[in-house]
Amino acid sequence: MTRKLLLSLVLVMAIGLAKAQMNTAGYETWRPLYNSMVTWEDGAFNMNQIGHPDYGWGVYNGLSHDIEGDSIYLIKLPNGSLKQLFIEAKLSSSNIYKFRYADVTGENEVIEEARCVDYPDRLFLYYSLQNKAFVDRDPAKTDWDIVLTKYTDTTINYTVTGFLLNEGSLVSVYHAPNSTAALNSTINDTTVFKKDITVIGNSWNKVSGFSIIPLDTMVYFVKTASKSVYKLRTTFFESGSTAGTGKGRVGVAVQMLLPTLGEIVKDTLVMGNGYANDVYFSMAQGVTKTSPRTAWDIAFKANKYSASIFLNTTMNTSLYTYPKSFGEGISAWESLAIRQNTIDLTSIYPNPVSDNVRFNNKDWKQNSEVLFSVYNSAGKLVLNQSHTLDGTGFVSNFSQLANGIYHARMMNNGVYYSAKVLVNK
Repeated sequence: MTRKLLLSLVLVMAIGLAKAQMNTAGYETWRPLYNSMVTWEDGAFNMNQIGHPDYGWGVYNGLSHDIEGDSIYLIKLPNGSLKQLFIEAKLSSSNIYKFRYADVTGENEVIEEARCVDYPDRLFLYYSLQNKAFVDRDPAKTDWDIVLTKYTDTTINYTVTGFLLNEGSLVSVYHAPNSTAALNSTINDTTVFKKDITVIGNSWNKVSGFSIIPLDTMVYFVKTASKSVYKLRTTFFESGSTAGTGKGRVGVAVQMLLPTLGEIVKDTLVMGNGYANDVYFSMAQGVTKTSPRTAWDIAFKANKYSASIFLNTTMNTSLYTYPKSFGEGISAWESLAIRQNTIDLTSIYPNPVSDNVRFNNKDWKQNSEVLFSVYNSAGKLVLNQSHTLDGTGFVSNFSQLANGIYHARMMNNGVYYSAKVLVNK
């Protein structure tokens, strides 16, 4: 059942995690969340989404155009530590995410802002929960077409080594009957181009025992964002599993086909020991950047119109939604973790309510606007309104809502406030 840890009917300011223990008993049996294998728009934090306005970790507010967090997560880091994490909001106009995390006890809270606005030319802004720092690790989006990395193949729930496709690029795959046909293949041998980020994936190799063997019959025709077309083949692989070898290398052969025919250029992508690096590759320029995969835990897609948040699933990082009653919806953050602030917040009356309820706060500026949202116990948005204060308060009508406990969220002058309201007719 959905855990309700805060049922007191008080108005509070949502600024931090509770000094309370998150119940993580049996978390290993909870359903883990993984990134999409199809698109960069669906990270692990988006996996419980049910469609607009719900984006998994939060719900779109049609008045403010922000996305307001409504889910709390349990994240297990590579060092084995457990954290509770909350994506509080995405401020859409400024392209900034607000998030916070702490130990499962509520101690050692960290509050951060992911300023994607400062990285308009990148695909993601990365963050390390372990180091409490942002990481600038990928090149500009225009400087790469594919990245050699490790990712979780959700069809087999296993980590694989493969190529992921950049946004704006397309790939057509040709399964040649033999290596000679692959070498001599042309764009006329295939016509279907796809944009799935794993369209190449790990199809370039087969696993024999503990060895990865490139397939010399696989050919990839890559159409870049600039509409140039290249032919790509993998030529060799050297294991990176032996410490100190400096290997973990993949050889590729690239040839421009359009707009003009070019020479075959061979290059080597070095993932290193343990395949620990991501290698960003441009069809025109070759390797443009190599970045260690251990440097980050979560990543915010930098596009202003995106709500995608990825997880570094390949470095023993795991993510779970809390509470774990997935079929019953996801409770709002305040139902699990919130603490009162010293700001003097006044009254809600009447409470319980049958129809009209008034919200007052002496710190609100007279005649200013309050954006007002109400969620039911399953986390579903049931009211979305804007009110101009009459004095330092406003009235909302709850008569259409069924009996139960509701979570009200208000924003005034950029500050969020929360309340629990009981409807009892």
